[in-house]
Amino acid sequence: MCVGEEDVQGVPCSCRGPRHEGFLEAWLLLLLKGSPSHGYELLERLGQVTGHGVAPDPGTVYRNLRRMEDEGLVTSNWDFSDAGPPRRLYRLTEQGEELLQAWAAEVENYRSRLDRFLSIYSELRGRPRA
Repeated sequence: MCVGEEDVQGVPCSCRGPRHEGFLEAWLLLLLKGSPSHGYELLERLGQVTGHGVAPDPGTVYRNLRRMEDEGLVTSNWDFSDAGPPRRLYRLTEQGEELLQAWAAEVENYRSRLDRFLSIYSELRGRPRA
């Protein structure tokens, strides 16, 4: 990924890549790729798919969705179809799809490095200390 890196001429890279400070963005993009969703639905699904059983703080999720919309990664519109109050329906944009692909590549790369780490650790674990 090129976030924070410079090109060969020392110019900061301006391309968009995964953020490493949190994984919530990646999960939201992935869930929205599956289907457009309301914020509440995303909260429920996050609790199910992340393996924690508990969804992140709703305020955090909604702040991320607003930021992602400001950045063009998702769009939303008011859904008046339910008997209840209108709710926002979020959809993945083409930019969001591209960032999701970047996240997937980064996760794959990280998984490779973790596999290497565990392999070396397993080899060294059985050796006597020097």
